[in-house]
Amino acid sequence: MVALAGLVTGGVVAISLAGASDCGTSPPPDASGAGGRAPAASLSGHPVDAVPAGQDVVFVSLREWASGDRSGIEVLRREPDGLRSLGVIRLGAQPAGLALSPDGRLLLAAEDGGVAVLDAARAATGDPSSVLGVVDTGAGSGSAQLAIAGGRYVLTTDEAAGRVSVLDLARIEAGDLGPSAQVATIGVDMGPSGLAVSPDGRFVYVVSQVQRPVVSMGPSDFVYGLMTYVGVPRRAGMLSVIDAGRIELNPAAAVIARVPAGCGPVRVAAAPDGRTVWVTARRSNELLAFRADQVRDGQARGPVATIPVSASPEGLRLVRNGRYALVAGSDRTRDAGSAQALDVVDTTAALDGRPALVTTVAVGGMPHEIDVSPDQRTAYVANSGTSTLSALDLTDLLGPRTAP
Repeated sequence: MVALAGLVTGGVVAISLAGASDCGTSPPPDASGAGGRAPAASLSGHPVDAVPAGQDVVFVSLREWASGDRSGIEVLRREPDGLRSLGVIRLGAQPAGLALSPDGRLLLAAEDGGVAVLDAARAATGDPSSVLGVVDTGAGSGSAQLAIAGGRYVLTTDEAAGRVSVLDLARIEAGDLGPSAQVATIGVDMGPSGLAVSPDGRFVYVVSQVQRPVVSMGPSDFVYGLMTYVGVPRRAGMLSVIDAGRIELNPAAAVIARVPAGCGPVRVAAAPDGRTVWVTARRSNELLAFRADQVRDGQARGPVATIPVSASPEGLRLVRNGRYALVAGSDRTRDAGSAQALDVVDTTAALDGRPALVTTVAVGGMPHEIDVSPDQRTAYVANSGTSTLSALDLTDLLGPRTAP
């Protein structure tokens, strides 16, 4: 029986590897001509995400790496001399991705097995009583990133479970944090790590680091996932499309398309005009652009633009109405305390096939998420390795904004 189980496992792994798409790797560009270093504020723990609330407050999710670190939501207030901490709001588990409800009333924080809900106005003062509760997504699901679709759904990537959990925003806003707040779970590929919503709210794009095997079984999943993750052999991750209109009607059929998306895709962003989807491929050292219509039809045969960027790109944010992409390199083979790079990519030049890397700015160690203030003047980069939050003046970096 043991030998038979081994043969079955080996067969599933071999067939899955043969059917998965290959992917290439680009060498990181020379960063010797990088611009200056962005100023940064010290934090109480290791940040993953940052969400500005208004012009003066920034919420930062913190995780604990060692004794003495703090975890929770650190609240920073912008003052003339920089960012000042108002304290850390403790949660029941360590947070990762953050999101504000469209009306700004609620702050949502992804935890390993749920989504914490906070009163944003009270949280902005550092009030510990701002925590209203947690919507459960399943113990050990690995909930990490958050997005809000159409003002109706809260979606979170459950990295360990290989799925997307969907919560009902209206029920959460009404104070229902029980089981009925979770309206669907949608299976995707292995290690889903990033998601983005189309500008019209109709589609949700999800990137998964590893294409799922042909048959899901515990032993073969482990072997196949381990081999593809370390790149023996190299196999592409996947970009999936969820039709928001099918989430509650037929969640099993909500994924309408899947296309290969480079080695280890970890973040995705939808262009404001709805025409392009951008992906950071961590193990390819690339920023990839896909035509949104081709992705949704499942017809994308590959990216329409491939831009080599700094090693192990992770964080991704489109700014200036999608004209530029900010990409944070987070090379985990380097010392966690060493500075790393944030690349600025001209998306128009990239799509035209012209040189697209505008400049590179030094930020802190192991940068993760990037967010932008409501006035679009400041980009915040959460640097886990150095326990800092970098603040980039986008006018200094990109020049004055011009009318579209």
